[in-house]
Amino acid sequence: MTTTTARDTGKEHELPLSWGWILAQGIVTLLFGSIAFYLAGLTTLATVYMFGGLMGAGGILQLVQSFTDTDRTWTQRLSNILIGILYILTSVLIFIDPLAATYALTIMIAALFAAIGAVRLVQAWRNRKHGWNWLWLALFGLVNIGFSAWVMVTLPASALWLIGLMVSIELIMHGWLLVMAALAARKAQSA
Repeated sequence: MTTTTARDTGKEHELPLSWGWILAQGIVTLLFGSIAFYLAGLTTLATVYMFGGLMGAGGILQLVQSFTDTDRTWTQRLSNILIGILYILTSVLIFIDPLAATYALTIMIAALFAAIGAVRLVQAWRNRKHGWNWLWLALFGLVNIGFSAWVMVTLPASALWLIGLMVSIELIMHGWLLVMAALAARKAQSA
């Protein structure tokens, strides 16, 4: 990747010279993210199937590696074989009942947000003597826990759109970041 120097700041930034392609990628990513947002339920289902496919592929690769690794004994390979089988079984269960998999993944996401919120609250409590910044950490921790509680209270309905919504928001944010990077590269080139 070729770089250019931003002359207006006197600092060297890593900016691609082909800003047009990055702008196009950003616009396409924004478009896909917007479509995914509009079709959050379908995006959720597609994401769950993708997750199941990746679990199955990972399990197959784990089994292949276990059987082709000649440096280890069979007892040493056993844990890799069991992990591979568990990955494949999980994949099969996801494809048999994607709705149950969606519920399970949504509960895992809610639990993750609750855990992150709890950690942030503990960090805020520990940092409260270091100035006002602990309030932001505590606020974000409470938001995480509130979001988690809201997802759990709204189950099973939230399972139908939450994963798709999170994927679409990530696509939209990434698309905007690409657009902004392309415009910054264009500005640096013209300076």
